[in-house]
Amino acid sequence: MPLTRQQKKNLNITDLEVYTMATEEAIDAKFEAFETCMKEKLRTIFANLADMSPYEASVEPYLYRFDVTYGESFAKDVGKPQRREGGE
Repeated sequence: MPLTRQQKKNLNITDLEVYTMATEEAIDAKFEAFETCMKEKLRTIFANLADMSPYEASVEPYLYRFDVTYGESFAKDVGKPQRREGGE
């Protein structure tokens, strides 16, 4: 026996509800996995920073920066004190 129009509507609504619930569960699972990954990365970063002196921690973000003004040598030498040229 074929389905009536109302039965088809009800079936579509039920299918959409099931699809929506499954989609929400998949999204929630992805967010939880992302949250866990970010927490682990932050723990690692904070552990590394805790092992450094305050000076090293403040210089660390700049060690890998490439500054067009200074060229590649700036990125390598940022943590080293610079000697002034000249007789001053």
